[in-house]
Amino acid sequence: MLFPLLFAFLCTLSAVFALPLPANVSTAQRKRWYSTSPGPIVQGIGPWPVFALDTAGNTQQPVRYCYRDQDSLDELEEYVDDAIQKWNTAMTSQVATAFMIIADPRLPRDVDPLCENLELGQGQVMDALAISYKGKTWAAATSVGYAYDKLDRPYRHYIDFCVDLDDLDKDDAFYIASMTHELGHSIGLLHEHQRPDRDRYITFNCANIAGYDEAKATIDKTTTAPFSPDMSLEAKLNLICTNFDAGYDYLPGVLDFIRGDRIGFPWSTYVADADPPDLTSIMIYSSYQGSRDSDDDAAWGGQYNDAAKAPSTKDASRVAALYPLCKGSC
Repeated sequence: MLFPLLFAFLCTLSAVFALPLPANVSTAQRKRWYSTSPGPIVQGIGPWPVFALDTAGNTQQPVRYCYRDQDSLDELEEYVDDAIQKWNTAMTSQVATAFMIIADPRLPRDVDPLCENLELGQGQVMDALAISYKGKTWAAATSVGYAYDKLDRPYRHYIDFCVDLDDLDKDDAFYIASMTHELGHSIGLLHEHQRPDRDRYITFNCANIAGYDEAKATIDKTTTAPFSPDMSLEAKLNLICTNFDAGYDYLPGVLDFIRGDRIGFPWSTYVADADPPDLTSIMIYSSYQGSRDSDDDAAWGGQYNDAAKAPSTKDASRVAALYPLCKGSC
């Protein structure tokens, strides 16, 4: 029997919080939503900054990456390169954007793109996107956009990525598509199915989240905060399904499904789209993603075929809005 979480669309990818959250992740970086604000910076998170000007004086605003160590380079470089190519192909539809994804320009020529090889100026902190291989149990965790609120904190931008070589259902095409999705988060995009208006189009069945039954049994006997002794089981279940902190403690699988306006991200920064959620977005989950039975085939990015999954036209349009091409400065 299949247990769908979302009724109204099919699409798919990794649970971004399948890995434990690093201790230094800021509150704003834990949010999942449509995208960061194109400006001004909200809760310290925004698009990556202008890094340089080209020969014509146009802004260049790259997502700059490096690999955390040699093992990460060896295991993930192929997936990263192919995922970047998917973004580059999608962005050909946008005529004026400063966006690009490149190895950090502060890396010397003819050396491996390892974070330890970055040549930082005096007072500079390692702020590149650090891509790390985290083992063989499939999961991924990614910071959102660029963190402006902790400029003195190194390694605050990251993609932690696992490759399960023992899972025969996951091939190179799956991991390339997954990396494309994770790069979308690092660019500043959030989950389409967490738009604050999603309930107009989608029914979310929290009871089908993997781990729900275990969480139900646990909270039924719990009276400590955030619960109270007189709180009904139904009220407790509603809390862990709609509140980020309660979900984080008792039902981590729900975190990628809670509506954006319920996890503290201001509605005023959301660029409302008059259209329904983009069913072809690389940033949307399937009806079965994260459910008790997630083996069902599901389209993602409008495709069932992993090799065909790619950013949509609307994904590219949003990225272009976050990274406009300007003369000198924006």
